[in-house]
Amino acid sequence: MCTLSWQKTEDGTTRIYFNRDEQRTRKSALKPQTFLLDGVYCTMPIDPEGQGTWISVNEYGLAVCLLNYYQGEVPQGPLISRGLLVKHLASANSYSDVLFRLRRYELERTAPFTLAIFDRDFTGQEIQSWIWDGHNLTEKKVKPPLVSAALHFEEAYQYRHSLFNRLCKTLPSNEIGPQFHRSYNKQEPFLSPLMNREDARTVSLTSIFVSKELQDMYYESIEDSLFSEAAVHKCASNEAVIVKVAIDDSLCEVEQN
Repeated sequence: MCTLSWQKTEDGTTRIYFNRDEQRTRKSALKPQTFLLDGVYCTMPIDPEGQGTWISVNEYGLAVCLLNYYQGEVPQGPLISRGLLVKHLASANSYSDVLFRLRRYELERTAPFTLAIFDRDFTGQEIQSWIWDGHNLTEKKVKPPLVSAALHFEEAYQYRHSLFNRLCKTLPSNEIGPQFHRSYNKQEPFLSPLMNREDARTVSLTSIFVSKELQDMYYESIEDSLFSEAAVHKCASNEAVIVKVAIDDSLCEVEQN
């Protein structure tokens, strides 16, 4: 299960939020680093098992996000990690460049996924997502949030959409993402954006803020104690800067509907 949402705030900033949910047996990701890929500075966390990533932002303000698409069919034979696709697309200089690379990638050796792309020309809530179901690559216009789940997909989808829409009606645009992605349902924790199951849980929250001049990535590693620490990572043109911050009180409990 993973959850992706985005907002265009009043000041023109695109705010992207991604809760990554993983099996408890999977190794912890490496916190974001800035890499020089194809001559372009790109910032991303790294999955040590696949050596790829699920989210990136580069010096052009272009962000790429990938969620597993469990409703698809996994191709036969040896597979390439989906995270390597994001790494391959991370250095693109435009939306059209991403699509050029995506259409020429070895998708037949890649498990199903949903891809979301944001650039500085992003204007509203609706985006064009790209879905690889194991056989075909299709595009689909979607509104936030995007939800990925191997179990309880329909329930989680309905619950998170209902919660997100409720928050949109009551909160300023810059507060919707942080509260939504830190929302936790004690009664049914497998439904909420901050997800908790016996076999899997939310392991991190990554946020990307893109304005006309800047692109910042914020990474919060989530332990079982929930939001015990966080790292703020600046996407710089020369070096990575990581600053530790404490957000122990940032968990938002929500009641079951």
